[in-house]
Amino acid sequence: MTKIILIRHAEAEGSGRYLGRRSDPPLSERGRAQAKALAGQLAGEPLAAIYSSPLRRALETARAIAAPHRLPVETVADLVEMDFGLWDGLSYQEIETRDPEQLARWLANPLAVAPPEGESLAEMSQRVINAFEATVARHPEETVTIVTHGGPARVILCQVLGVPLAAHWRLHQDLASISRLELGEDGIVSYSLNQPAMGPFEPPSL
Repeated sequence: MTKIILIRHAEAEGSGRYLGRRSDPPLSERGRAQAKALAGQLAGEPLAAIYSSPLRRALETARAIAAPHRLPVETVADLVEMDFGLWDGLSYQEIETRDPEQLARWLANPLAVAPPEGESLAEMSQRVINAFEATVARHPEETVTIVTHGGPARVILCQVLGVPLAAHWRLHQDLASISRLELGEDGIVSYSLNQPAMGPFEPPSL
């Protein structure tokens, strides 16, 4: 049975804004502490490989996890966050002020509607699922860690759980959270979702 440890990266500088594939800030001070906590929590896992989005916030998280295992981190380009286009780096309030009509269309139908000069949820989903399935296929009967972003993590969980993609917002993933999946003869099953790495529960952030 293949075991998959799916992680949303730790907190980055500028957290609380729409940080997509065009934004590449490092981890914040709290994020570095979260990454350290993740590393400690997973230090005893028999990890065969660690994969990450190439964006710094994910890569720094993955490298912290990899250090106790003395494993390299392999980046996968298609695990990056959604392309928010011209909204990248803006807060929800700023987008609502600057582009209310497009925001309303996007929220009503994110599968088909994209942010200006960005990508739709359907477009992101296709690349993320292809990357996820190809990565998992490389490790039969092993344990692998995948460090990605909130959007891709929710897309993967929708695929695994058979949840309609339009309902992906219902599968919230906290920063520095762990979801555990197993791939057996009957397909992928989930046995842990959104497990925090450290500290008490906090309100969802972007």
